[in-house]
Amino acid sequence: DIHASGSHLLSLINDLLDISSIEAGGAELAIERLDLGELLQEVHALAAPIAAAAGLRFVLEAPDEPLVARADRRRVVQIMLNLVSNAAKYNRTGSLVRLSCTARGRDIRVEVEDDGAGVAAADVGRLFTPFDRLGQQNRARVDGTGLGLALSKRLVESMGGQIGYEAPAQGARFWFTLPAAPRPRPARGKAEKSE
Repeated sequence: DIHASGSHLLSLINDLLDISSIEAGGAELAIERLDLGELLQEVHALAAPIAAAAGLRFVLEAPDEPLVARADRRRVVQIMLNLVSNAAKYNRTGSLVRLSCTARGRDIRVEVEDDGAGVAAADVGRLFTPFDRLGQQNRARVDGTGLGLALSKRLVESMGGQIGYEAPAQGARFWFTLPAAPRPRPARGKAEKSE
């Protein structure tokens, strides 16, 4: 119990420090080119035990082509793991969690969707509010700090993206976007140089 309480407290402190650092403009980001298809596979492997422990099938829909974004690798993994963890924790009535990404104009959109009960329409506006653990009074105690979505929002925005929630026919769909990396210019051939 002491170890679990200490871990929970450390997680809370780290989340608070991350949010404070971002709001003060001091968050250090290591922006680089990221192949999000490869990163999704890594997150799928990391989060598979979380979904399995919740009795859920964890589906990865890998993109058909390389989708390269400009973002901080560690932070993107942190955001994805948070969204998948939330989907596993709060999906009490469904059977799966889905992770995918697609190109959307100049952005790449990552989605985490589940087939559970979803979020009540009246609560959607409070989703990204720090410490606001929606619906907690109506379900069995779920571990967490109430900072995951607020922190994810600030991290996504600090990398030039957006984050949001949509209600599909059943369940919940959280998404975030990251700027697509410009395609490398092809090397100019000798014929082009000697016009």
